[in-house]
Amino acid sequence: MSNAALPPSKVLVPGYLNQSLVPSTFIYGHITQSSTSLQVAHVQSQKSTKPVEFSKWEACHFWLVVVASYIHYRRIGSNPFSKEPCVSPKKLVAVVTVPASSYFSPISDFVLSYDYPNHVSLFLVVSIRCSQCPSSSFCAFPSFGPKMIFPIVLSLLVSSTVASLYDPNAVACPSESLVRDARGLSNKEEEYRVKRKATADVYLKAWLRKTHREFSTSGELPTIALASSGGSYRSMLAGAGVVQGLDARDSNVSTSGLFQALTYHAGISGGSWLLSSLAGNNYPTISSLRDGLWAPALANTLLLPGGASFAGNIINIIHDMVSKEAAGYDTTIVDLWGRLLSYQLLSGPSGGAAKTLSGIASSNSFISHEVPYPIITAIGARVWDGECVPEFNGTSYEFSPYEFGSWDKDVSAFTPTQYLGTSLRGGKPSTQTCTTNYDNLGYIFGTSSNIFPALCKNFPTLGDGVDLAFKAEALLNQIHQIVTQEKYAHYKNPFYEYKSETQTFNSANNVSAHEQLSLADGGITEQNVPILPFLQPARNVSVIIANDNSGDTEDNWPNGLSLYITYMESAALGLDRMPFIPPPDEFIAKGLNKKAVFFGCEDMKKVTIVYLPNRNWTTESNVSTTDMQYSYQDTAALIENGLSIVTQGKDDEWGVCMGCAIMGKSTTANKLPRECKSCFEEFCYVAGV
Repeated sequence: MSNAALPPSKVLVPGYLNQSLVPSTFIYGHITQSSTSLQVAHVQSQKSTKPVEFSKWEACHFWLVVVASYIHYRRIGSNPFSKEPCVSPKKLVAVVTVPASSYFSPISDFVLSYDYPNHVSLFLVVSIRCSQCPSSSFCAFPSFGPKMIFPIVLSLLVSSTVASLYDPNAVACPSESLVRDARGLSNKEEEYRVKRKATADVYLKAWLRKTHREFSTSGELPTIALASSGGSYRSMLAGAGVVQGLDARDSNVSTSGLFQALTYHAGISGGSWLLSSLAGNNYPTISSLRDGLWAPALANTLLLPGGASFAGNIINIIHDMVSKEAAGYDTTIVDLWGRLLSYQLLSGPSGGAAKTLSGIASSNSFISHEVPYPIITAIGARVWDGECVPEFNGTSYEFSPYEFGSWDKDVSAFTPTQYLGTSLRGGKPSTQTCTTNYDNLGYIFGTSSNIFPALCKNFPTLGDGVDLAFKAEALLNQIHQIVTQEKYAHYKNPFYEYKSETQTFNSANNVSAHEQLSLADGGITEQNVPILPFLQPARNVSVIIANDNSGDTEDNWPNGLSLYITYMESAALGLDRMPFIPPPDEFIAKGLNKKAVFFGCEDMKKVTIVYLPNRNWTTESNVSTTDMQYSYQDTAALIENGLSIVTQGKDDEWGVCMGCAIMGKSTTANKLPRECKSCFEEFCYVAGV
């Protein structure tokens, strides 16, 4: 067979046939050197009827045909109706899930049949080998070079009668208002905050007494929040180690028990994966997530969710997307991204397809106020002005179990998360029908980690984010072409034509004039540690534990840029509780990115930030943002290193210093242990020193 490559100008455009196939249907086709006609014929026996041509695609050198999901494999070979032995599904899946090797033999003809009347979908994948890159997306990333084998979706046939757990639902609209001005917290969050704070105080008192007997626990105790940065799997796993080191259920170190004392926990991008995997699975321990979900999943690449069940999972994912489209909702590459990630982060049928962000409020841990209130952040883009990459001052959005919205003055409003996807105008439903289930948890953390707009422009500062976007889009693009190639997460704008009384009109970013929001990873704008939600006065946060796993430097360590950008942005937004943060060059010069640092020590009007940067305590943890596959050993090693980050090398004395930072501005600050003096001297940042 020829090794002629697909011309770069050609684009593979798969399609799908929206019809139910009857049992005993044969699907067969003939593959030539440069093209294929995939034909579908309904037959009652092994004698074919005249086939109906389904579609045609030009392609490279075809090597292998894989068929999966509710399929009864009959035979694959050069003669469709020969008496060759059956090929088992297990063998086929095994072939496609291993790297290409010499035993791959070209197949020019194939036939299969299925006998399951209650099938969901049928999916054919052909792996091909090209002597040249088939598209600019593949050529853009070095690993997608000549003679690589990669999957191409040939066809998807979906039963029109089968709904998906991923589908948004049409429901009657509630009687209460669906949009509110950003005047403080919602009633529901405020109620949770108060009750959670009371529970957190009990745990904080216990931790303080355990840490040092001279800590006073009388009077009002500080409200503590945890901010988990972006940085793909590096951030998720290092951040998991930080959580493990704070969790009294899962560790016995100097900081164990502080997770139970948190009132808030925010995540962005890879940090949102960590937060969502915790909250979406009812807050198990990190150890149980590592062993029962993450390690097996991360040992496979993004395009192999579920390992040996890859083909079936991919079918389910594409069925989810097609079904969502059929329900009347646009899908983007973020739907696919979020669904793929869900198989690695969420338990439950179909990779947690039924799990929603608003549904977290019904979990046992949340109802009992035993866990910090979760917040996921993202950034908006002015796509209506032709903007592709979000600007550094783009609108910041928050997702939580109760609400979605923004404190930024160009929006300054919130809507119930449960009804995301509802068409609103002026704060009221456009019809009597509202939407639920649009807040799929995978779609939300897919939104927060949506780095695909980074492909629009190759800013040098974006570094690994651009590389990851190229790599991920190259992996996803072939499948995603079934629906659309848009790079943003789309949400019907709940603030369309809504004028908040707390809003300041901004003609340059008139969000309320547009029916759709387009959201992405806020890390694209370098705000990679989600601190802004905790600067809102209504949340009354006193201490922020900021775990920074950004890959800012050439060797992939943080350099304080995210904190510095947030400091500058908070000043522009009028959020005056952010302490002074030095620029990255000073950060590097003073080694502030290599140890814990306390910011805001001496200013009673500022929050205290306990800055915990990624550092190689027990392993080289500066892994690339683009790494998508981790062995069990690598997963465990990065989590263990994260535990060392939060304990500063498992230093027994560190717990006292952490306590000093937490209690340094409390009403009992004059009753701190004597050790606090040396702790502040070592860890407090002082400008000009």
